[in-house]
Amino acid sequence: MSATVKHIPSTSSSNLDAYLDREKEGNGLPRVLYEFGQHCRPETAAQEFRALREAHGQQGAVRKVAAKYKEPEDPAGATHLKIGKNWREATATETATHLRIAPEVPYVKRDEAHHFIYSFDLATVNPQDPEQTQGAFEAVVAFREEYTPGTQSKFVAHGDATGSKVAIQRGEGGKFHVHEAMNAVVHTGMEVDGRQYRKGQRVAGAITHVDTYRAAWDQFLKTRGQEFGLSPQDRSVLPEVGSPEYRAVRRTEQDFWARERGEISDHDRARSGIETAYARLAEDPAQLAGLDYAERIERLAAEASATGDVELKLRRTKADEVKIRSFVVPGRKQPIASTKLGERYANATATVGGAQEQLVYIAQGSWKPFARGEVGPPKQIERLPDAEVANLQCAADGLAREERQIQQAESEPPRRQPRPKTVATATEVLGPYKRDYGRELAEVRRTLVDEHLRQHPGTEPRVAAQMVDGQLYTHALDGSLKTDLEAVRADLAQHQKSAEQEHPRSDVRTSEAASDSQDKEPAADRDWQSERLREPAAPTPKRPTPPRNERRARSLSIEERRSAELIAVVRSERADGGAYVDFQLAAPGPGEHQRPGLHLLSAKTAVKQKDGTEREVTRTWTQLTAPQYDRLKLASGENRVETEGKTVYGLAADVEMPRQGGHAPNPNTFQSSRRKQIDQNILAEQRASEDRGRAAERAHRKARKSEPSAYEIVSQANKDRESGLSMSR
Repeated sequence: MSATVKHIPSTSSSNLDAYLDREKEGNGLPRVLYEFGQHCRPETAAQEFRALREAHGQQGAVRKVAAKYKEPEDPAGATHLKIGKNWREATATETATHLRIAPEVPYVKRDEAHHFIYSFDLATVNPQDPEQTQGAFEAVVAFREEYTPGTQSKFVAHGDATGSKVAIQRGEGGKFHVHEAMNAVVHTGMEVDGRQYRKGQRVAGAITHVDTYRAAWDQFLKTRGQEFGLSPQDRSVLPEVGSPEYRAVRRTEQDFWARERGEISDHDRARSGIETAYARLAEDPAQLAGLDYAERIERLAAEASATGDVELKLRRTKADEVKIRSFVVPGRKQPIASTKLGERYANATATVGGAQEQLVYIAQGSWKPFARGEVGPPKQIERLPDAEVANLQCAADGLAREERQIQQAESEPPRRQPRPKTVATATEVLGPYKRDYGRELAEVRRTLVDEHLRQHPGTEPRVAAQMVDGQLYTHALDGSLKTDLEAVRADLAQHQKSAEQEHPRSDVRTSEAASDSQDKEPAADRDWQSERLREPAAPTPKRPTPPRNERRARSLSIEERRSAELIAVVRSERADGGAYVDFQLAAPGPGEHQRPGLHLLSAKTAVKQKDGTEREVTRTWTQLTAPQYDRLKLASGENRVETEGKTVYGLAADVEMPRQGGHAPNPNTFQSSRRKQIDQNILAEQRASEDRGRAAERAHRKARKSEPSAYEIVSQANKDRESGLSMSR
């Protein structure tokens, strides 16, 4: 088996993200098969990557470029000495050995992301089999979650690979492969190969070191590969990391791309020339039998030079030993260092299979040319039973019929819709709605204004009101405003019914008395929720419960959704080990923005009643599976309490984008809370925080009532314009 992994650093995470999602034209194949995000959403990965780097001061970071040192052709031009791993300028009494070459650009941009490519050969994964490709993709995700659980990564499986001409000729074209774009900054603290990585630290070490993560990937396939339909690596094709066979040839990224283009790189050309020299010497082993290593290496240099592909630059040490200094390829400006081609061509005598050992093998007549491992035939797709094939064919025929119906419907000319009556002023448009839906229109307008002010904190209330009235005017023209107001009327009626059930009519202050206390304020512009209910004269008055829709958390920014502090109230546990959990934002501290609602998920769902009918209710809980529930309890640790007959946990997690009418936490991001330990009063504190938020909203609305609304401003402007026209006549 050959499931390789390559690493390519990237200085632009946004460009890398765009490349992963970009469709290619010309081959007609679908490109993106599967997507997954670790500590991010695939759709917003680029933005979340940048936000994490900015949060830790790594966006736009640069690094200093080190100078290079080389041995000059003229020793008199040398200026520096190497002391250990460092370089320094030689003094007047010392003999310099190297020349310092300053970098053309002293500082360059640091990498923003790391690009990993997991490639599966055809004998391992058949790109035409959905089960095999999905299993391979899930294996890559599981490997990263196990090996580096704190990195922020986006995984994309590509299925449009056709392969280069050379790869197709070798039978290696069209491999299934998975791309991973990893942010250059650690998202969550973790430990990798004994090294601790903290949040905000740049990824390095075992995470990006090619031999280390390749060895970890091989070990993962050996221990868990069978879970995903994969087997351990075939060592006849892909040698074990760190073995002499693995170190024999050191290929670079340039070698790979040149090979894919059907070309030959300078490094491959040098290796080819040396292999040819080895083969020529092996034709007559006796010519090396009586020579020492220095003489043998000189014979090798002569044979390599005769090939025209490479020349060996030799040097003689103080111990009178001859070593390879570098490899010179005709047409290449800079020589290739002696260690860059691989240990098969290196100097070190202790290296198994090095240049000295190759010459020994030639003299003994046991030399073997280098052979690249070849993979087996493409993996076969399992044949399905005839009955299952018939069912799939039936389903495909049904989808084809639906597709034809959709195309036919789209090809028909659209029916002409009745256009609303054209009016001249906003007064004529909104007047009937103000008369028939006064209270509902005021509630919709108040909600939209509050949402606009929350999303744009610096906006003046008067400007926000004008923007909202413009929206209402537009909705009235297209006919959708009436539908919205009817829905609001139904919600208000349900709210009033719930209030009457909790507080008898005799104990409730009537709307007529409330209107007298409001200085005869018009009903359409009065905040109907400010009509407070009179509590019954009882020693422990019951607290009215607001409607669930009002308790929903709204308008969470990206920063607020990242590692949000949560309170998890377990509604009930399931027989399969899961649970129904009510997730709430933790109550804000003193001086912070108080929210009228803290519950994350608030969605409509149909509940079947005893009489067989269905009733639509609003739910504020999230269903967790058994592994997700276990992950929640593990992240919370000791931060839990039993109160009011419920189990409550304190933790933190990333909150996903709004869906199904509300937000929901991402179970994959459950983590320990950074706030104080919760206590028995936690639920009471949550409700009190919501009360403070609603009170602040009511006070904010009352403060704006003295200002003229945009509707009144527009109406007055129309009146002034009409009066001006009449005077001009």
